[in-house]
Amino acid sequence: MVERVLKLIETKTYGNEKDFALQIGIKQQTINNYTKGKRTVSLDAIIAILTAYEDVSAEWLLRGKGEMLISDNLPKFHGEETDTELDVHAELSRKTAELEELKLQVLRLDAQKDYLQERNDDLVVSCRMLQDELNRYQEPKKKKDIV
Repeated sequence: MVERVLKLIETKTYGNEKDFALQIGIKQQTINNYTKGKRTVSLDAIIAILTAYEDVSAEWLLRGKGEMLISDNLPKFHGEETDTELDVHAELSRKTAELEELKLQVLRLDAQKDYLQERNDDLVVSCRMLQDELNRYQEPKKKKDIV
């Protein structure tokens, strides 16, 4: 993938990594780390590239298949999308649904945590009250033992 990012930098910014970083909204140092092989290209970077450059083929960037640039000249019949585009849309839909489910799980867990915290606070208060009662009960007994 590094080779494809380097080719993209060369094509889009004539090899200027700083301009490329600015255009996709990622720190230049991060881009430098990608191009030098110090880090693997993150999903966030891939999304940033595809968002900034809508004419770049996701299939090419991710898997090295097909052409780098999406050609506007390719015929589409009655507005139909290619199989690759449909696959990407389907995967995006699945991931979006998965993300929404995870958000709901987080909300449920937060509610459970709040409930358990309230129960814990109630139990602490109850324990203190019981301890106070025990202390009051034991005080008269201690006085009798002293006399």
